[in-house]
Amino acid sequence: MDEVKERSISISDIAKVLVNRIWIIAVVSIVCAVATFCYSSFVKKQQYVSSSMIYANSAVNDLMGTISSAIVATNKSLVNTYSVIWKCCREAIFRLCESPQRDIYSFDSLKKMIKVETVSNTEIFKISVVCEDKEDAENLCNSIVDSFEDEVRRITNADIVVVEYPVLATAVSKQRAKYTVIGFVVGLVLSVGFVIIVDLFIDDTIDSVEIVKSNYCDELPLLAIVPDENVSSKKHNHYYYYRRNYTSNNDSEEK
Repeated sequence: MDEVKERSISISDIAKVLVNRIWIIAVVSIVCAVATFCYSSFVKKQQYVSSSMIYANSAVNDLMGTISSAIVATNKSLVNTYSVIWKCCREAIFRLCESPQRDIYSFDSLKKMIKVETVSNTEIFKISVVCEDKEDAENLCNSIVDSFEDEVRRITNADIVVVEYPVLATAVSKQRAKYTVIGFVVGLVLSVGFVIIVDLFIDDTIDSVEIVKSNYCDELPLLAIVPDENVSSKKHNHYYYYRRNYTSNNDSEEK
């Protein structure tokens, strides 16, 4: 006897499995979406952000008293210079901070909390501090700005202008909608993958005539088909009504 052919899986087989298991996919996706929503709403701690705007001011600008395209270009290059100074001297700047919160947070924690970025390709860059405590965020931002100003003046002999001093820290959005969508997508992918693997690769049950015809050799002829007695579709209508009438007649005779 020839060996049994390997079972081939078509797109229609995958679609059939997904339709039959749609309730599992829906339940898992909804549960994951609700779980991530609850996490972002009740478990994830609220964070606050305080920020300051700093203008890169060159000494040439102070001497000339006018603004030209060359000065603007120089100021933009200073933004990049200050960014490099920030990356190289962060530890020194943190040590210069006079904020009492400096002793509470480690250097690695401060690195994660503080962000420096340019503002829309201008001569202004922004320092932001994100923290779980509103007052700590504001105090740290003020101290970082003062220390950074001293460090820039020491290294470059230039000056910076604080356009916007740190204001009262504001709450950062918990992004509930984002977390909910991510949870739903993750649940959808996991449930679809689980259903396909279990039904098409692990489950070796023969549940249709097509599987026998397409995956087994001709040496194994199909002798008979046992119909599903609970199916009431038109395809098995005759057998279904025959069984129903036979059962009802037996019940009446017993009575």
